[in-house]
Parts: sequence; structure tokens; C-alpha cells
Amino acid sequence: MVSRMGFMQGDLVEPADKRRRSFLTDCWREEFTVAQKVGFELIEWRIGEEPILMNPVMSSTGRDQMRQLSGECDICIPSLYADFMMHAPFHKVAGREHRARLDLLGAVIEACAEVDIKLVVVHSRTTGISFLPARQRRY
Repeated sequence: MVSRMGFMQGDLVEPADKRRRSFLTDCWREEFTVAQKVGFELIEWRIGEEPILMNPVMSSTGRDQMRQLSGECDICIPSLYADFMMHAPFHKVAGREHRARLDLLGAVIEACAEVDIKLVVVHSRTTGISFLPARQRRY
């Protein structure tokens, strides 16, 4: 079995706003180069509290750039950590808010399938849940 080293997106470059693991709107691309230089082969992508639609995984242009950089730097993105769900868990609300949070999570899962991210991890203080994007499920 071959062991591969990885990191969580947002940990290799200094955030512009100095918050821990904040989404790096302007410098996320740099992490691929830094990761390649230090020998990492995996990135666990992350969606935090930032405006979620600004995360590159949520746009076709962003996903194209992620695929391109992943190929150029020989770095795989096998998983995404849905950090935003820890701060707004769907299982702690009801009604329209519950539906809106599930819809957002569904959109993230679908976006992950588009960029071949195979695992979406949702964590809260009370539960940890993992989802496989629809295209990756094997029955």
C-alpha cells in the first residue's frame, strides 16, 4: 500500500484576512504550487463560512481551474470538507431553513461530482457524516 501525504486547503498560504483557514479568494491557486514544492500529493478541499458561491468548486470556471492546476501539479483532490455545515447544521433547524441548508449541501455535492471529488465530509459538534457525490456511488 502506497502512502500519500496531503493537506487541507487553506493551510499552506497566509490568509489575506489572517483568520484561521479562511477561504483564500485571491490566492487559492498558489497552494497547488506550494504543495507540489513540498511534496504533497493530496488536497482536501474546503468550503468554509465565506460566501459559498465564491468558492471555486461552485463555478464551472473555478472547477476548470482546479482541474488544470491539479493536473499541472500532479495533486489529487479526493475529498471536500463542508466546514460551513458545522456553523449552520441542517439537522438543527426545521421548515424552510432546513430545506435551504439541504439544498445548499446538495449543490455542493453535485459540484464535487463535476470536479471528481469523491467524498464530501460534513461534521458538526454532535455528528460526523460523509457523502459520496451522486456520480461516485456504486450500488
